Amino acid sequence: MRTNHKSLHLLPSAGMLGFALGALALFWPLLGAHGRVHWGGDFDSDLMYWIFEWGYSSIWGAGHWADFWQANSFYPHTQSLAYSDSLLTGQLFYGPLRLLGADPLRAMQGTLIAFCLLGCLCSDLALRRAGLTWLERLTVIIIAHFGLATTAFLPGHYQLFAFQLGPACLTFMYLFWRDLKVGDALAAVSLFAFATGFATYFGPMTVALVFPYSLWRLTRLYREVGWRRLCVRLIHPGLLLPTLGILIVLYVVQIHPYLALHHGGIRPSTREIESYAAWADSLFQLGNVYSYWHADAVPRYGAWEYAYFPGYLPLCAALFGLSAVLLHGRGKHAVEKSTLPPGWLVFVAYIFTASWVLSLGPRIELGSLRLPTPYAALRDFMPGFSGIRAPGRFGLYFGLMLGTSLVLLARQLSVFTSGKARAWILPLIALAAAVESLPLTSVYPFQIRHEEFYRSISADLHGNKPLLILPIVGKDHLATLRNIMEQLKGSTLHGSLLPVGYGYRCTAELDRLIDLDRRWMQTDGGGVQLFHYAAGLGIAKVLVFVDDYPQETRSHIVAELKAAGSITRQYPNSCSLVEITPK
Repeated sequence: MRTNHKSLHLLPSAGMLGFALGALALFWPLLGAHGRVHWGGDFDSDLMYWIFEWGYSSIWGAGHWADFWQANSFYPHTQSLAYSDSLLTGQLFYGPLRLLGADPLRAMQGTLIAFCLLGCLCSDLALRRAGLTWLERLTVIIIAHFGLATTAFLPGHYQLFAFQLGPACLTFMYLFWRDLKVGDALAAVSLFAFATGFATYFGPMTVALVFPYSLWRLTRLYREVGWRRLCVRLIHPGLLLPTLGILIVLYVVQIHPYLALHHGGIRPSTREIESYAAWADSLFQLGNVYSYWHADAVPRYGAWEYAYFPGYLPLCAALFGLSAVLLHGRGKHAVEKSTLPPGWLVFVAYIFTASWVLSLGPRIELGSLRLPTPYAALRDFMPGFSGIRAPGRFGLYFGLMLGTSLVLLARQLSVFTSGKARAWILPLIALAAAVESLPLTSVYPFQIRHEEFYRSISADLHGNKPLLILPIVGKDHLATLRNIMEQLKGSTLHGSLLPVGYGYRCTAELDRLIDLDRRWMQTDGGGVQLFHYAAGLGIAKVLVFVDDYPQETRSHIVAELKAAGSITRQYPNSCSLVEITPK
């Protein structure tokens, strides 16, 4: 039933209203907090801060576009930004915000909000082309962009805001295969490139989903119009040339640096991937760490990587929608009294099912049997797919089906009602689903260790020069990672080139430095070797925070400092700047 109330014309667009409601619920803890805070409070969220600031300093600050990938980490290696996500397209929002005076945290949060706004507006446009009414579009947008299955992945993993463009990208792709219009194809490819420029694995994940559907549609279109007419439509200059241009730019600017760095075939281990893969019944696991209603059940470490339980109402609606597709001839009977096109229902049901299957990772265990999945085949044969560490994140694609199924459920319920009550069914269902999806996000104080100190001595360090900061090693592995992350954040203030870095792989140089620093901390004579090794890497300055070492080892460290090099500057809080002669 199509709603024709004139009052709807006085309301904002469904995309704008959906964004306003969803973003307010998601970002309120950040917007309402005092002082410097951010989501997550862990290594990944800190890493995003450093990446944004590095991009800003290289592009907007120094204007060295060619040096964007030459991040000040993992020295002496080049293109080290490709060890993690680049967030490159985010600089189109982050850079102007910083130039307008926003501090890094607010600029970063503003960039994430901008991705939500862009995604919602594009989804509204695409869903309107797909044939959905204003209320239907609003419902789908709220669930697809801010539903529980989506927001579960966002806090602490800011690069996943690229998937805010996923619903619109997929919908425009569906529209292209339905109508073969150039504008739909260009919109899909543009959104695909923009999202991949923010989170690289958006590319292989999305291609893995749409390729089988596209192949099926090609076969159908061939049967309907023949190869000649189909090729004429697909090789249209207005489609082919701009599409190739966008993809070539994406490859040269974004993809090639990753391929150049990872040409050796380094990829996450199968064991690591399986630890972040969803379970076959993850859809029905009621624990979700980012939900107000199910926040207590976190089965084990890493649960946030596959916590995609979508809520009771969206899940029941999705099962109803899948049943409609499977039992009623591609959904024709189920949608005959609604505005939902049968082809659209088939498409979102396919995306939902394929996403769930891929979220299970490389294999499924059934008793003593270990069965391979399509994920295993894609990992071996599809370019870029082997770098995906967390299959559970395919749950980010559930939103289109969940929102569409709520619309379908409301339209079917309207058959049993009459009069004015019918108009309230969809708004009430959408409200109930939105309340169930309210995100529970925590904020944490943000600080940079030794921040004021770095600001005061930045002139002594002469940025863009190699610098070793000690200690690197901590009391355990997580403490070591924390030291590394604090060094990266501090480098946004002094700009030196650091041998430390963070990502899903490491370097032999960093491993060696950590080992020597550990020996030094354990009074095992590693100090002199540590300085000699640093000199061999071309590092001429070492900044040693003696008070950051365990108290029982500090006197030993001070003694070895004097033996290893000349302390050129002595600062408060027992910090020494040591000059060494590079070999």
